[in-house]
Amino acid sequence: MWILLIALIPALAVIVTSMVTDSKGWTTIVALIAAAVGVFSGNPIYALLDFAVVAGAYWMAIDSLMSDDRAKRNDDAREVRLDAMEAERQQQLVNTLIDEKRAARVIAMANAKAALEAAKAPATPVIESKAKLAAAETDKNNATH
Repeated sequence: MWILLIALIPALAVIVTSMVTDSKGWTTIVALIAAAVGVFSGNPIYALLDFAVVAGAYWMAIDSLMSDDRAKRNDDAREVRLDAMEAERQQQLVNTLIDEKRAARVIAMANAKAALEAAKAPATPVIESKAKLAAAETDKNNATH
């Protein structure tokens, strides 16, 4: 049992290094040093055990770092997709506002054209007929007196 705990000491250096630095390079360097220390300073009978424990710790540390990298790349890709979706939504809003402004201009132009045509139109026949009726009554009154 003590032999396994002694073999874990250099392996802990590898795991701690990967957690603290988040660097594959530093983790690799510390793993090489830890393997050398474990193999050359310990009992030659347990050298393979020391090497295997450090190798296992190195594999777990690198796997963890790589999955963190994959997660970060996925998060970055997700942010890019969300940014693209937000940009598309904003462009749609801008297009909608442009379309609404165009529609308002078309309506305003149509109203102005209708007002201009109404101003150019001759007096309505109702007004003309009232004026003629009043003139006719005046003539009738003048003729009877």
